[in-house]
Amino acid sequence: MTDFAIEGIQQFKQPFFMMMQFFNDHRPFDPPHKYEHIYDNTRITEPATFYDDYSMRASAAREARMRIADMPDFNPPADLTERQRKQWNYQKFMEHFLETLRSQDDNMGRLLDYLDKSGLAENTIVIYTTDHGFFLGDHGWFDKRFMYEQALRVPWMIRYPGHIKPGSVSKDWVVNIDNAPTALDLAGLPVPEDMQGRSLVPLFRGSAPADWQTSMYYHYYEFAPPHWVFPHYGIRTSRYKLISYYTMNEWELFDLEKDPDEMENLFEWSGYKVHPAYQSIAEDLVAQLKGLRDKYKDTTGSPVKLWPTRSYD
Repeated sequence: MTDFAIEGIQQFKQPFFMMMQFFNDHRPFDPPHKYEHIYDNTRITEPATFYDDYSMRASAAREARMRIADMPDFNPPADLTERQRKQWNYQKFMEHFLETLRSQDDNMGRLLDYLDKSGLAENTIVIYTTDHGFFLGDHGWFDKRFMYEQALRVPWMIRYPGHIKPGSVSKDWVVNIDNAPTALDLAGLPVPEDMQGRSLVPLFRGSAPADWQTSMYYHYYEFAPPHWVFPHYGIRTSRYKLISYYTMNEWELFDLEKDPDEMENLFEWSGYKVHPAYQSIAEDLVAQLKGLRDKYKDTTGSPVKLWPTRSYD
């Protein structure tokens, strides 16, 4: 892919726009041969939530079928106990996954080196991002889909010579629907009025508009094999996260300041009632969630409705 990308740039008339999308860190997690054994003798420490038993969360977490322990990908030995198989699968999974990323890193370096050597670097904007995060043993899972932090967070980096100071960091909110308006704005092209998202160019200049977003909306639609993650939507603010599994009438609320690992759902009985200390917070988040669905004209899924799963206390 990198060879083709460099060949394409050599053939393009300027200005040009190119999207380069690596895929090899997906199943079957096959690294190129030169990388396939570089982590064989490295033991990778499991994350703190590796042995999560999902006892304090909505039933969607227990029902999802993407547990490291059940991965058949690397042909675990038949004589392992369940705990041993989970640990064995994790090491094999991480070895393969990190080897594919090492390949990507090296090839990103090749591409950037070409821009430098060809003289294009000073007049070329490079953006590196992705479409989702990934569970690397967090909560005992691989893959993504859930609105938990590991799947929700994505890298977003830009090199813009003469306009953005190298190594600078913005703490303002960025969501994936901002990508297209940003690319159009950087190219000096108009952003269609019906396009959702906002250009990030004001952030590059060091000042976010007064009405800049302070929360984000998420919606996962699919309920299908092999992962069986229930559809859900939710809102994430700087401190709180509210998730509605609307096909199950179950909710999750996390205080990310006190519970950054998202282990304790503050809705008791998965949606029956919220912890008393968070009652007003939950009501405010529900109202904000309704507002975001209206803002983005998302009429899919069920309407936002917070009602108890029991009719009695």
